[in-house]
Amino acid sequence: MPFTFAFTQQQIVKERETIDCLKNVLVMGGVSLRAVTKRVFWGDVGYEVFVHVFFNPVRAVNDRERFFAGVLEMQKNAVVEPLKYVDDVLYQRYLSFEQVGVSGYRVELREDVVESACRSAGWLVIVSNEVELAVDALRIYRAKDVVEKGFMCLKNSLDVGRLRVHGDEAMQNKVFIGFVALILLSFVHNVMLVSGLYKKWTMKQLLRVLAKHRVVEFRDSKIFYPVTKDQRLIYQAFDIPVSE
Repeated sequence: MPFTFAFTQQQIVKERETIDCLKNVLVMGGVSLRAVTKRVFWGDVGYEVFVHVFFNPVRAVNDRERFFAGVLEMQKNAVVEPLKYVDDVLYQRYLSFEQVGVSGYRVELREDVVESACRSAGWLVIVSNEVELAVDALRIYRAKDVVEKGFMCLKNSLDVGRLRVHGDEAMQNKVFIGFVALILLSFVHNVMLVSGLYKKWTMKQLLRVLAKHRVVEFRDSKIFYPVTKDQRLIYQAFDIPVSE
C-alpha cells in the first residue's frame, strides 16, 4: 500500500508503539523484521481483508540517517548559493528561505516536514483478501517485486525498451534474448535477496566481482585463477562448487 493513503498511515500509527518486540520478530533471508497481521473491514461495504504490517528497525535507522545527511547537505548548498536554490521545489519542501536585506537569505530547516518524511522509513503495509500469514504475504510481495524490477531491467539495463530493428525476425530474436537475460537476472536477484548478498553488494558490484575471476585457455586447456574470498562467498550462495 502506498504511504500516501490515509489507510496505510493509520495502520502504521496503530502499530508504531508496540510492533518492535520479540513476539513480532520475523526472520527472512537473514534479515530480522517485525510483523503484525490483523483482520480489518475495508471500505463502506465492509470487506474483510488481512492487513500485514512490517517494520525493519535497521532499515528505518539507516534510511533516517541517510535522509538527514541529504537534507543537511541541501541546507549547506542553499546557504552558500541561496539564489540558486530559492526557487527549487525540492529545496523549498525541506528548507525555509527568509530574505534578509536586498539579496541575502536566512536558510532554516523545516524540521516538522523533515520529521514527517521519515515516519514511514522501514515500514511496509501489505493488504490481501486471502493471504493469512505475514511470511506468505511478504514472500509473494517479494516475488512480485522481482518481476517488476525484472521488466524495468529489461527496458533499461538490457536496452529492450526500444528494439531498433527493421524486421520481424530480428525483433523476435532480440526479444527472446532479452527474455532469457531477464530470467537469469531475476534468478540472480532472488538469490541475492534470499542469501543476504544485497547487504554487501549491488547486483552490478556482484557481477564486477565475478568478472575478475579470470580463465586462461592454453592448448585446449583451461587454467582458472585462484578464487578470492568474495568470489567464494558468491559461488556458495548460488550452490556452485568451487575446487580448492
